[in-house]
Amino acid sequence: MSFKNLIAFLSAVLLGQGFGHAGLLNPQTVMGFFDLQTPTFNLPLCFLFFLLTFLPAFLLVKSWKHPILEKSWHVERTSNPELLRLLGFLLFGVGMALSGLSPAFALAELSIRPSETIAFLLMLLIGIKITGIIRKQLH
Repeated sequence: MSFKNLIAFLSAVLLGQGFGHAGLLNPQTVMGFFDLQTPTFNLPLCFLFFLLTFLPAFLLVKSWKHPILEKSWHVERTSNPELLRLLGFLLFGVGMALSGLSPAFALAELSIRPSETIAFLLMLLIGIKITGIIRKQLH
């Protein structure tokens, strides 16, 4: 196992632990987090999540000349990356709304509801493969 793979593995374990302790392995919690029309939506939690996690990480990484384990940043080179990102966000949101799962939670979910999660992971892999084919056509 390479050093990069070891770091990726340890990062995933850390992320999974965070999701588990935050209660984010429960699809109802996740859906409530994103549903703006129900009383379970928690705007202060969203703001706190942004303030405590994303913003400090973004400000830290923004000043780096390159990632820790790479020689340069890997920047997308397509004619319209914003459109692709918007489409990706839309598809991700629809998939998460339909399944109650996200790729980040799926491996941890295997221990809770294995048959549903295996089906989700198989479809996720098919979607990733299709996306790779489409992106090659766009380049």
